[in-house]
Amino acid sequence: MADQSPIGIGMIGCGVVGTGVAKLLHEQRDLYSRRLGRPLLLRRVLVRDDRKPREDVPIGREYFTVDACAFFDTADMPIVIEVAGGVDRVGLLVRAALEAGKHVITANKSLLAEQGADLFALARQHGVCIGFEASCGGGIPILTSLQFGLMANRIDALYGILNGTCNYILTEMTRGGKTYEQALAEAQQNGFAEADPALDVTGRDAAQKLAVLASLAFGVRASGEMIWCEGIDRLDLADIRFGAELG
Repeated sequence: MADQSPIGIGMIGCGVVGTGVAKLLHEQRDLYSRRLGRPLLLRRVLVRDDRKPREDVPIGREYFTVDACAFFDTADMPIVIEVAGGVDRVGLLVRAALEAGKHVITANKSLLAEQGADLFALARQHGVCIGFEASCGGGIPILTSLQFGLMANRIDALYGILNGTCNYILTEMTRGGKTYEQALAEAQQNGFAEADPALDVTGRDAAQKLAVLASLAFGVRASGEMIWCEGIDRLDLADIRFGAELG
């Protein structure tokens, strides 16, 4: 008889993204159970402050902890989802999860671009996996394609749009004749840009994604710091017009 016991999940962080993950695990629990043959169960959440009100999260306060040791000692929790962001502190927690024999799921491109090679080596050492599809392209399965679908192919180049915020701003400047400031404000108003857009508009977000993609596509050890980038934050409408005139 097939194992029907729940698959336990731990989560590091519970901000906007973490709250969304918790809601999905709760609201889509029947769908996930049918597809997996076993239910998914959020067993523990590691946060910086367990006293913070979290009315939108569909689990009780007793599920939250600030104690990393207690978090990793939680029984029947083979999977850890990292949604805290950042590099240094979160990197230590991800390492602890891998060393404890837990699979890790993360969309943290900053962490992967800086420490990815070491983390993947550590995962192999402990016989676990790192799922990171959402770190590049969101819902577009580009990483799965590179890892599996194109495994037998030689890839000579990657070409594409890596940052939706920059793409939106440049499109509005080019087609709508808007200034950078106008296009950015509109992007923020529509939820396409963060309140602090620096990671996007300076090019660092794209560089980190490109480091992850290049590592997979070309078998090199790349980091975001290795990639030269120039942001759009100093772009003027005159630059757009000159670019059009020059073809």
